[in-house]
Amino acid sequence: MTYRVLWSTRLHLQAVAGLVGIAESLGVVTCIPAILAYMAAAEAQLPGPSASRRERWLAALHHWGLVAAAILLSWVSALAKEVGITARESARAG
Repeated sequence: MTYRVLWSTRLHLQAVAGLVGIAESLGVVTCIPAILAYMAAAEAQLPGPSASRRERWLAALHHWGLVAAAILLSWVSALAKEVGITARESARAG
């Protein structure tokens, strides 16, 4: 009887360990690009006043697209694993 309980516990732990591994992978796969997208948005250069209206609009669209991507990826990372909150806090700090 004891052997059966231990065997079923081992199987349960293996299943949970697999889910935790997936959460960690998803957290890393979304946290790192979130930080990189935020850094790219922070370093984006907006064109000067001599640039055409279209160039300024496209530059602003690119900047806010990167910001939106950073926010979305950091939320996915935070929902996957609590360590992903680091990406959210670094995006908010800037």
